[in-house]
Parts: sequence; C-alpha cells; structure tokens
Amino acid sequence: MKPLEASDPAAVGPYRVLAELGRGGMGRVFLGSGSDGRLVAVKQVHPQFVEDEGFRARFRREVNASRRVSGAYTAAVIDADEHAPLPWLASVFVPGPSLRHTVDVAGVLEEEPVRRLAAGLAVALVEIHRAKLIHRDLKPSNVLLAADGPRLIDFGIARATDSQGGSEITRTGWLVGSPDFMSPEQADGRPLTSASDVFSLGTVLVMACTGVSPFAGSSMPQTLYNVVHKEADLAAVPETLREIIEPCLAKDPAHRPSPAQLLESVGQLAPSARVWPAPVHDLIASQQDEVAQLLGVPPEQHAPPEQHVPPEQPTPPHDPTLAYTQQNPSSPPAVPDARIRRRGPLLAVLGAVVGVAVLAGGVIWALLPPPPGRAGALVGVTMPTKSSDRWTRDGDLVKSRLEKLGYRVDLKYAEQDAPTQAGEIENQIDKGAKLLIVAAVDGTALTSQLQRAADKKIPVIAYDLPIRDSPNVAYYTSFDSFKVGVQQATSLLAGLGVDKGEKGPFNVELFGGSPADSSATIFWNGAMSVLKPKIDSGTLKVPSGQTDFRQAATPQWNSDIAQQRMRDILTKTYANSQKVDGVLSPYDGLSIGILSALKSNGYGTSGRPYPIVTGQDAELASVKSIVAGEQYSTIFKDTRKLAEATVAMADAVLKGGKPVVNDTKDHGVPSYLLNPLIVDKSNYEQIIIGGDYYTADQLE
Repeated sequence: MKPLEASDPAAVGPYRVLAELGRGGMGRVFLGSGSDGRLVAVKQVHPQFVEDEGFRARFRREVNASRRVSGAYTAAVIDADEHAPLPWLASVFVPGPSLRHTVDVAGVLEEEPVRRLAAGLAVALVEIHRAKLIHRDLKPSNVLLAADGPRLIDFGIARATDSQGGSEITRTGWLVGSPDFMSPEQADGRPLTSASDVFSLGTVLVMACTGVSPFAGSSMPQTLYNVVHKEADLAAVPETLREIIEPCLAKDPAHRPSPAQLLESVGQLAPSARVWPAPVHDLIASQQDEVAQLLGVPPEQHAPPEQHVPPEQPTPPHDPTLAYTQQNPSSPPAVPDARIRRRGPLLAVLGAVVGVAVLAGGVIWALLPPPPGRAGALVGVTMPTKSSDRWTRDGDLVKSRLEKLGYRVDLKYAEQDAPTQAGEIENQIDKGAKLLIVAAVDGTALTSQLQRAADKKIPVIAYDLPIRDSPNVAYYTSFDSFKVGVQQATSLLAGLGVDKGEKGPFNVELFGGSPADSSATIFWNGAMSVLKPKIDSGTLKVPSGQTDFRQAATPQWNSDIAQQRMRDILTKTYANSQKVDGVLSPYDGLSIGILSALKSNGYGTSGRPYPIVTGQDAELASVKSIVAGEQYSTIFKDTRKLAEATVAMADAVLKGGKPVVNDTKDHGVPSYLLNPLIVDKSNYEQIIIGGDYYTADQLE
C-alpha cells in the first residue's frame, strides 16, 4: 500500500481515495471509501488509454463480465462508470495477503489449510462457471487469504462460454495468462473449457504445498513445453493431497474432475474460527492495522466484527457445493482480533477484481454488394508482426498497391498479440474503414470484431491465414495449404533419396505448427498424406513415437519451443548411436530453432552432417541457411502475387463487382489460392534471385 502523491486523485467517482493498492498495464488500483463508509478497491484506467475507443469498449465489457460473478469466495464488483473521463470500477475490498506473498513470507501451507484452500477455490469456480465464464488466470497472486477463507480475484482475462448470449471475454489461442499455472490447452492455443481452470487450480495447490509450480522451467518456452508435454512431479505433495490434486493435472481436459467433483473429493471440513495458520492471520491483522492507521483509528479501537465461519458442508449428490454457494457473497470479510501479535509492515499488495470482456454480437451478416465509386475509401489492413521480414513485405506491398488505386490505407502490425490486433480492427472500424484485410494472429480470436464489421456492412478479406468460427468473412486469399504440406513432405523424401530408390529405414521427427492456426493442420494433413504410407511401410521411422499432430504441434509457432522439443527428443531418443536423418518442419522460423538444437548435439560437421530439414516462407535467414548447406529446403510463396490478388479482390468488392475466385470448397468462403514452389540449393538462384525476391548480395 502506497501513500497518495500530490498528483493522485482525491476521489474516483463517489469514492474518496485513501491509498494506492497497486498498478498494472491497464490501470491503477486505489483503496477507496464510499459515502456509507464502506471500503472498496477502485480500479482506474491509465490516462493514455482514454483516446483509444477500443479500450473504452473493452473496459465496458470488463464491467459487464465481472458483475456476473458472485459467491462466497469471490470479490464482487459493486459499482463502475465506463463513461467517466478515466473509466473505473469498484469491487469489494478484501483484506488479506495473496497466496504468493504468504508462501514467500511465511512458508508453504500444511495439509489442512491446503484442503480448505482447495474447497474454497472449487466453490469459487462453481460460481464463475455458473456465470458462463472461464477465469483463465488462476494463479497464486490472484488468490487472497481472507480471515474466513480464500478469495479468487482478477477476472482480467476471463472468457465467456455462453456463445448464445454472445459474450466472448477472451478468445481461444491468445497466449494470455501465467505460463507456470496455465493449462496445456491454453499453452497450445486450443479451445478452452471450464476444465482449464481446474488444471490451474491443481497447479496452485501444488505451489501452496511446495512453494513452486510443478511445471516451472528456466524460461517461458521451457515452462510452456513442460505444461504441454511433461507430467507434474508430485513427490513433495502429501499423499492424501496428491489424491485430490493429481486428477486436476490430467493433460486431457475430459479426464479432470469438475469443481463440484473436486469439492466432493476434499470431503467434509470442520468449522473453524481461524481457518489459516497463525502467521497468515498475523499478516491479515497487520493489514487491518495499516488501514486503521490510514483512517486515523488507533489499532486497539478497531473492534473486530462477527467472525464469518463457513457452515459444515452437506454433500447432496447433485451439487456438493450448494452449502457454500448459497452464502451471502456480499457479507463483509472478518477482521482478526486486534490482540493478535503483529508481524510488521504490510508487504502484500491487496487485490481487486479485474475483468476484461469482449461482447460478441448475435446478428448473422449476409454480405451485401457495396455501392460503386468507393475510390478514396479507407481500407484497414492488419498484419501479424513487424518482426518477420515476410509480414513487413506483405504489409508494404498491399498498402502501396491500394494507394496506387486511390484508396487510403490504415496499416497496423499486431506483434503476434491477438488482443492488440482485435483493438486495431476496432479502431479501423471506428475510423470509418469500408473494407478490412486481416492476416489474423489467431484465426479464432476476432468473432466480435467481425460481427461489428458485419453490422456496419464492412466486408472482410482474410489474408493468407484463415479466420474460423465467424460467418462474417467475405473472401479468403492464400496459397494452397494442403499442397504446401505435400511439397514439404515430398522435399523431405527427396532429400533422403527415397525418390531415387533409397529404401531406408530413415529416422525422421515431425513438427507441426500452432494449434490456434487452422492452416497448421492443413499443412500437417498434406504432409502426412505423403509420409504416412512411408511410415507404415517401414521406409520411415519416427523413433520418438510422436506422430500425432497434438504431440508435434508448436504453440504460437514459437521457435524456442521447437528448439526445446528437438533437444528433448535428442536427449531421450537418440542417446545411443542412432542419428536423425530428417525433420519435417512446417515453417522457417521453427527450422532455425531445430537446427540450433541439432548443432548443440553435434550435428553440422563433416562426420555428422545436418539431417534433411524442411521449412516454409523463404525467409531470408532460412534461404541463407539453405545456401550454406544447413536447412535443406523451404516452400516459396511469392507474396507479391498474393498482395496483387488481394488488392484486385478488394478493388472489385469496393466497386460493387464480383472478384475472381478459384476455390469455393476447401475454406468455407470464396477463395483465391495461389501455387507454392519448393526451393532448395539446386534452384534458389533461378527462383529467388532470378525472380527478384532477394538479391545475391542479400544472400551473402
């Protein structure tokens, strides 16, 4: 808790500001006091967001989402004003240290407090899921230990599951959350269900027992890899708790218990006036003293209110959480007796509920022909990232060609962040864009933005990356993704000499793209249509045994994750004299990471040359690697032609015409698909340099 500075507000809405509780990327949290004397946690957005209409909309949706949550073990939102000069929301003030702070200061919890923690969090999840939400960021710092039990706070990245109600809070595939405590499907970017929160709850309980996440790694990619692929080490968890926690950590969401089933496995808990160990109550009392001093009340005068003790829990078969969830969610948290010995100054940051929501519309859009004469209209273009030369090239090409036709262009790059891209599209709609061209970071993350575009009769062209789960995409331009996969596999076999009669067997390992990108499965299916017959015949062997897309997938197309997975495969599978002969890699960025792992394992020498490694996109670094004899091949997709086809399509739509398409079956919308080309050391000069894609100097 920090004292106020001269520049801080004296009041936020009707609440007098007393102190700062904390701050984050979205705003600051203040301790406030209402006209009735009630203490609240008030969250106010940072001033720089005020001009961003997309942000105001997100904040408004945050309020709507947060108000849907109630229950004995959550902190309810009680007031808000999204129209204020600086929007704010107020939630119930919860005195108590976070679980993270408690473990850091007082040490891990013993078995009985962990059981109470499990029961309270399970009840909180029942209420959250009943409101058709998924928390998505259940971690120790979002669990407060109040005097009468835990409180689950901060719904900042909650996700609505009620598609009928149309309240998508966050969208599948965003790498949002805390890697140490996220579920495998969240790390993979797969669709989430309420089971994701149960997995996170299991990791939090392990942390309460041991002090660390069961999946913590030396880096974020290592942690994500552990979450997806490695089993939790529960050796330090008491055996009776292990029986409760282990089912929560099942990799398959279908095998995890529901929160109600988890509560049933915890069993009956005896009522207690002091539910936590003495050091936790001392921390709570210290916080109460600091608040009392802030209010000018001597500690010995702030009398403790009546202690709230959860009743014994009946266990009716249909809902073992009923006794908890029927308690009054707004009952004030208890204040410990002032006679308890104080432990010193406040160290923990107090919590406030923070929710982020995105409301989806419910109107189905039928594309109507736009009126003619749209020259000079604004076209919104969003690309995934500037960090890839491929995407900066695409963005520049599309922009310049549209401008030559007389259109105005708003070009944005999302830096591989789906929320950023969603906000950019919202802003382009607000600016009056007449057409949107979107290369989606996450093809499932834009439903509400595209619905809003549909409501305003703004046509959308998906650029190279498919957009799923929305009827509001008019057209799609790309390359033939299935053919890309076929070409990658064909190139792998050619590098191994199979096309020239080599019989093998050859040891190969398979890598897939991001599960959040529907193109990744199309690439995979194309490649496996060629490789599976060779695997079945024994020409190819996959020593790791990882032949399923989910095993081979690379979340977020992250090179570091691919590199770590290759290292693990080499360590576990190729420890003896076996060698890797080939690696199917679907993207050049992954290929570079895979080659790095191979090099650190002794490959890349005259005695042990690199295996055949494929790729895609003809990125400059990978073409250089091909020239150097490291990466074997890439798939060249001439994005100049893609830009030309997309701009021609946009121009036709804006002028009320009918654009040229050559596919109406494979992607669910009328599409124009271009042909990719295999590039290797034998033909890069002809295709890449001869086609003026890169110069010879660039490849030196």
